[in-house]
Amino acid sequence: FGGSIAGNASIDIGNDGSGLFDSSSAGGFTLNGTFQGSGSVIGDFIQSPGTAIIVGGANAAGMLTFNNNLTLGGGTLAFDLSSSAAGANDLIYVYGNLNLTGTNDVAINATEGDLDTTAPYTLINYYGSLSGDATYFRAVGPLSQSRRTFSFDTTTPNVVTMTVGGSAPIALTWRGDGTDNVWDIHNTANWNNGVASDQFYNLDAVLFDDTGSNSPAINLAETLAPGAITVNNAVEDYTFGGSGALTGNPALNKAGAAALTIANDGANAFGAVTLDDGALAFANAGANSFGDITVNGGALTFSNRQPNTYSGGLALNAGSLTLNLNADATLANAITGAGALVKQNTNV
Repeated sequence: FGGSIAGNASIDIGNDGSGLFDSSSAGGFTLNGTFQGSGSVIGDFIQSPGTAIIVGGANAAGMLTFNNNLTLGGGTLAFDLSSSAAGANDLIYVYGNLNLTGTNDVAINATEGDLDTTAPYTLINYYGSLSGDATYFRAVGPLSQSRRTFSFDTTTPNVVTMTVGGSAPIALTWRGDGTDNVWDIHNTANWNNGVASDQFYNLDAVLFDDTGSNSPAINLAETLAPGAITVNNAVEDYTFGGSGALTGNPALNKAGAAALTIANDGANAFGAVTLDDGALAFANAGANSFGDITVNGGALTFSNRQPNTYSGGLALNAGSLTLNLNADATLANAITGAGALVKQNTNV
């Protein structure tokens, strides 16, 4: 195969390391969409601006080998990295020349929660010449807005490395200001770190309890990626509103007799959701995705407007689950437990 594919095509060569993409007979290939997987690419490969190379596939470490020349022209490079620079990490090998012709966005997924600050990560090995330098790379995504810092280096021949610095995520407790109650990134000091007021950075673990302001509603001002969300409210009902969203698959744990309502405009991505007490309602305008859902008590309600993704198990051990959705709901696994299931609205 050679040339290019019109439109934003997605190419997946698999993640078992045996994938092969051969464009040598046509003089190479220009990427106009997304390319992912682990395996080998034969023929010159040019990444166009705005396109993406997902090394190893999403959430799976692997090695992607380019047997000829690779040109990175200002797209996104997505790497899964473990907590050790010597661990299971994505890697690009280039047996020809590495040509950097635009600023390349490096999106890092920390597969084990945090990253190695003692040794640099090798992102790319190349065996030909290098055109460009470290200024052609920049960190993007939730991790780039965490307390960690990222720097790139090309001064060692035949390798592109990334060094992680800064500090680890911390635990924050919501305080708010009772006026705007804005939850944003590295801006408004509506939090307490156990010693003093602080700002939120992505991957910080957050707690909402009865000591914080719950009026007006918490204003999610942008796309936020907390490491974990705990709401333990016996008295104060909380509502999460605003135009932003919660992403990064944080665990959401709800305890206490009071309520939590998710009513923001955006689409949210949660990991495991556990409800021990009180009411937990998803009533946002966008879609939601969930990992395992466990109800040990209280009332869980889904009433948001867009179709949700339920990829984990759903253990209804006690309490109740109400499905009041406009869109059909498809569960990846059977509902287990002795709790009450209530079906409302016209969805299936």
